Amino acid sequence: MSQVWVGTGRIGNGLGNTEDHIRILAADRSTLLAELAYDGSPAKDQSITLSPNGSGLYVEHKVFAGEHAFSPGLMHDRTPFNGIAVPPIFETAPIRQTVLSGSTLTCTVPAFDPEGETIQFRLDQLPDAATLEQDGDTGAAIFSFVTTNADQGKTFTGVLIAADAGGLENTLPIEIFVAPGWVSSFCLNEVLLDPGTQTDANGDGIVDAQDDEFLEIVNSGTAPLDLSGLDLWDSLRLRHTFPQGSVLAPGQAMLLF
Repeated sequence: MSQVWVGTGRIGNGLGNTEDHIRILAADRSTLLAELAYDGSPAKDQSITLSPNGSGLYVEHKVFAGEHAFSPGLMHDRTPFNGIAVPPIFETAPIRQTVLSGSTLTCTVPAFDPEGETIQFRLDQLPDAATLEQDGDTGAAIFSFVTTNADQGKTFTGVLIAADAGGLENTLPIEIFVAPGWVSSFCLNEVLLDPGTQTDANGDGIVDAQDDEFLEIVNSGTAPLDLSGLDLWDSLRLRHTFPQGSVLAPGQAMLLF
């Protein structure tokens, strides 16, 4: 398997998008081992790579790999270097989702095996509400998570594991936060940010640039919306906490000045 190493941190957006000069020096800081200079319009949303691998000229990755934009640790065709076995590779980011209580999260998770072996998927550290349908031949798993009202406010974490026939495994983190189902009925419908000098929005007969600012909250659902204990913040501090008994009827609006 290819080694992944970062010496003093991460390259994180340290490579210029339009031009840069990459140099790799030996420990004596003077012997040049490799370099790559680029400018103008290098490949966007794909890597540039030597073709053939290890020699030749730098070209856009998709020229030789079709739809695949990069192949970290693998050759252009996503097979291992020197025939070294590597585990299945997930082709999606970790699953981090917020879902409403009483609803079901479903997502397709693609993966591939560089040796072309059949992939077996399984879940770990998640409750029975998490299920998996798998098709190792196509390299995809369908992950589902069913929530109930009792799950409100809870966070569930675990992993999806992909294993090949040789026993090599890779894991994909899963994190699911269950928000109260009524969140879908909570609508911040209107905001007056700058009343100006002519607007008396609160109807008190006085035009005031601060007192006439307002938020309008609407209950767009079919059941009463209990706002008790909810906090209103801006970028500086807490501005308002709804007192106990703050209930908004279906189809009704509430104003905060």
